[in-house]
Amino acid sequence: MILAAGQGAYLYLLGPVIRDSLPARLRLVNGDRSQTLAAVRTGRAHIGVAVLDTLPDDLTTELLASYPQTAILPATHP
Repeated sequence: MILAAGQGAYLYLLGPVIRDSLPARLRLVNGDRSQTLAAVRTGRAHIGVAVLDTLPDDLTTELLASYPQTAILPATHP
């Protein structure tokens, strides 16, 4: 099986699962959102993990995690 995902997904979402649970026959492909989608659409990857604003109509999707966005700034900022 070939999994396509970005560095953040491998580091913060998939790392423990890949290390501890998945079989050795898993091949990893690194790519940004566009590259991950292209890899799945062309068959270069069997599954992909990416941050998506809009879900593509041509692929089956499943939400794995949701992270709220937070702005941070100094307390003295006007």
